[in-house]
Amino acid sequence: MSQQAVKQRDRADSDSQIRTSTEAAIARRDVPYLLSQMTFEERVRAYATRVFSPRELSTAAARYPERMPTLNGEFEHIAVFSADCLD
Repeated sequence: MSQQAVKQRDRADSDSQIRTSTEAAIARRDVPYLLSQMTFEERVRAYATRVFSPRELSTAAARYPERMPTLNGEFEHIAVFSADCLD
């Protein structure tokens, strides 16, 4: 195999390794990790369109409270739709 072919293969392998952590998070539905990769607006849209089920969000908040986004001291997925934030 030529050196150029080896370099291209190595580059392809490193690209696939970069995507692996995100793909693995999606596959196992690592909700806190996926939320951390989104902007606030993307998270609000995901909550409104139910990308994550209420059960997934509540389970993630119970298991990993320190990794879940908060807003005014409340879990963001709850606080975003509370009356205090709807002004």
